[in-house]
Amino acid sequence: MASDDISVEQQPLSLLQRNHEELLAVLRGGERFGSHGDGRRGIGISLQRFIRNRATGSAVGYPGDTGAGALLVQLAGLYPGCVVKEESGNAFAFGCEVMAGDESIGMSVSLGPGAQLECAVGPSTSLASLLGIFDSFDRNFHVAARSMGCDYDLVAEGYNPMVASPLDLPLVPRTEYALFNLHYAKTGRYGRDAMRACASTKVTIDYGDEADAIQTYRLAAALCPLTMFLTDNSRTLRGSDPKHTSRMVRSIVWDDVDPERSGMAPGTFDQDFSFERYVAWMESVHPVGYSDGLGGCTATNKQTTAEVMAEKALSGSEVMSLFSTVHPDVRFKRFIELEQADSLRPRSAVAYAAFLKGLFYDDESFAAARDLLAHVTEEDVWHAKETLRALAWNGNVYGMPVPDLVQRLIDIARAGLKDPAERALMDEVALPWEVRMVPRDTLVRNAG
Repeated sequence: MASDDISVEQQPLSLLQRNHEELLAVLRGGERFGSHGDGRRGIGISLQRFIRNRATGSAVGYPGDTGAGALLVQLAGLYPGCVVKEESGNAFAFGCEVMAGDESIGMSVSLGPGAQLECAVGPSTSLASLLGIFDSFDRNFHVAARSMGCDYDLVAEGYNPMVASPLDLPLVPRTEYALFNLHYAKTGRYGRDAMRACASTKVTIDYGDEADAIQTYRLAAALCPLTMFLTDNSRTLRGSDPKHTSRMVRSIVWDDVDPERSGMAPGTFDQDFSFERYVAWMESVHPVGYSDGLGGCTATNKQTTAEVMAEKALSGSEVMSLFSTVHPDVRFKRFIELEQADSLRPRSAVAYAAFLKGLFYDDESFAAARDLLAHVTEEDVWHAKETLRALAWNGNVYGMPVPDLVQRLIDIARAGLKDPAERALMDEVALPWEVRMVPRDTLVRNAG
């Protein structure tokens, strides 16, 4: 048969096409059931916090025998069978399976660019199990610190209250962080703040088929300004007086980091938004660098993701790393990750996850929340952020007074949690919201 007679389907895929299909396969691999319903693996929670030297009140950086790198190694020793990841002899992460009752749950621990200590657990259908793992981790943290002769604790705030400048924090020695540090110095006012001085609570949720994934993603995107506001735990920006610091500091930081890769995925609320469109957006950005999953990072210079994909067949780890080169408020991987909640104490972080579970993991509550916010547009989301920063509880968002909208969502989430213990856990965050309090308010009041 002459080559001209070979059908399009039979022709070998180009490198770009092959890699493109691999990206789509990651998203399609997240499809765990059909329409919204049973079949989920559960919820995952990733909690970042700053390490503080209690004796001096200062932030603990990476280097030295008593630094965050040495502490990470000590922590790893308390988890038998864990695998420690290093780059050029510098430890930066470890992972393992931990038991919660009869359930084996994945846990990974890593250091962010400014030595934020991040513990990610899940997925699990049991919020009580996730809380138990966080509590055990915190006990092990103190054991590890004491074994080094250090009196350290963990600070859960959205912006590091111990520094006047992100440059006060030494960068963790990883090629990936160095690349992004140089890149963000050119793209916005707060790129280095986002890397070194911010800490978050991320929650990952499952999705069904592609249609369900898009509906879930849109609801998460519409909720984002509200979750940023309700979890606001930042009292300062570069050492500013808490009484004169804006609300939602982390959202201000992230809005001025790198517009190409943060904020909102273009077309989120368009009727034809799809996995294909999300991947096309990923391919259009300049990824700066991508990881091989073992600690190595390849710089991409000024190439777009598509240009990188056209040059080589990417490994599975490299394909996965591309999903982390974009930082929208809500991110697709093999799950949907809500990125922009501030760092919270473990019990509050799991309570926040319970709120999201109530909204997303019950069919009737999901439909009610989706219908409540079905009219939201991209412009509405941006306006909601600005309104909440300026007016807080006195504003109107999505056509409703903020207290009324928050109460509607609380009621929907409570109805979606069938386990009384999970409803009680959600009250850790919901009861303060019902009296118009967010975590930041307590911090500012205690600051004097």
